[in-house]
Amino acid sequence: MGKAAILILSASMGVGVLIGLSLVTAAGGFYVCRKLSGAAEPIT
Repeated sequence: MGKAAILILSASMGVGVLIGLSLVTAAGGFYVCRKLSGAAEPIT
């Protein structure tokens, strides 16, 4: 039971890290695109 719990915990942590990284990447890309388009033509 202990090994299974550790495996599940590490797996869920890995999935959480992957989701967090993809969210950060998506947010960063969106911010960069927004900033570039904002520099080209300001969006109010």
